[in-house]
Amino acid sequence: MKKRAWILSGLLALGLCFCSTVFAISVPAQLTGISFPVKEIMLAPDETYQLTPSALPEGTALPQLSYSSSDMEVVQVQPNGMVTAINGGTAVVMAKTTNGNFSTECVVRVTNRESSQWSWLIILIEALILIIFVFIFKVSYKSFIYQKMRKEFRQSRRDDKQFKE
Repeated sequence: MKKRAWILSGLLALGLCFCSTVFAISVPAQLTGISFPVKEIMLAPDETYQLTPSALPEGTALPQLSYSSSDMEVVQVQPNGMVTAINGGTAVVMAKTTNGNFSTECVVRVTNRESSQWSWLIILIEALILIIFVFIFKVSYKSFIYQKMRKEFRQSRRDDKQFKE
């Protein structure tokens, strides 16, 4: 009887071990927050950046999110988290769960556009400088060629005089 009890208790323990590994009940981790991998980014106008938040704790499923920008004239954000810089300034992009329980923010700084007010004048000055350099090169080259030709002409006249004598 004792032997039978030991065998039954062993089989029962083995069965419990088997059941606990095969039929393990996994309780999904509960969402405690969301987070962006960066807290601040700097962009130039018309540049884009994909903000990808992660769920906390790690491994938790990320719920549906909605995105918003604090200043649409500085930064616009698409429903998938793609940020587009518009004009110089600072804006805060926020991702929020659809139930509103959790949110995270990222500060986006956009550099100012370069002013094109004087760009035509700069281009004109650069073109004039180029023309002056080309003119100086051309004059110098012509002078060099002219001097070379004169030297060759003199040499040929000397050779002719020596040949005649």
